[in-house]
Amino acid sequence: MEKGPLHAPNAASEPSRHRPAPAPRALTFDLDDTLWDVAEVIGHADQTLHHWLTRRYPRLPAQYSAAGLRRIMGDIAQAQPQRAHDLSDLRHQALVEAARATGYDSRIADDALAVFLEARNQVRLYGDVLPALETLATRYTLAVITNGNADITRIGLGGFFAASISAADAGCA
Repeated sequence: MEKGPLHAPNAASEPSRHRPAPAPRALTFDLDDTLWDVAEVIGHADQTLHHWLTRRYPRLPAQYSAAGLRRIMGDIAQAQPQRAHDLSDLRHQALVEAARATGYDSRIADDALAVFLEARNQVRLYGDVLPALETLATRYTLAVITNGNADITRIGLGGFFAASISAADAGCA
């Protein structure tokens, strides 16, 4: 069977099937490395937690550095992938395991996580973030979709965003 040349419709004679996209009414943002430098924030939170643990539970930071706790978090995520999306849960469980391994009551993990999260939510916004959010909030509905555990209300940005969904909230990453 012989095939003829492909026929492209004449754009001038056929009405367009494509409509222009409507203007956006909402914008979503990730937080870490979008509104602030996450390495700086997590470094500060790790250091704050380390100092807190050193003063109260010195055996734990003597045996587990911040990198050591992250390794435990990674091990938990690999062994229990259904938990991998919840960074706070992973950190809490790592602190539970480290506390037990160093002879402390596992309940110290609750306070330790609270110390970490308090420091984790002390961010230094990139210089153009506030002016940009102020301008964008007058034109669009703003929302956050993040795989991290930053809290926009604690940070002081909650007033800009109509919604915030984290991987922990959604139950997946």
